[in-house]
Amino acid sequence: MVSKNTICLWYDGTALDAAHFYAETDRLWDAVIGNGGQASACGWCKDRWGVSWQITPRALMAAIEAARRG
Repeated sequence: MVSKNTICLWYDGTALDAAHFYAETDRLWDAVIGNGGQASACGWCKDRWGVSWQITPRALMAAIEAARRG
């Protein structure tokens, strides 16, 4: 099985922020995989109908956007 969680060495937020980050990822991942889906690499998974999804938490997208702005 492919691990959906990896340590983000660049992350400098609080432990609570990190917990929310992983809770959102887990909730979405489990919703897709739990109903007959299939895990893949790099946050990708397929639902039971074969549609591919990449689970990307809002906190990660916000961090990437903030880093781009400098």
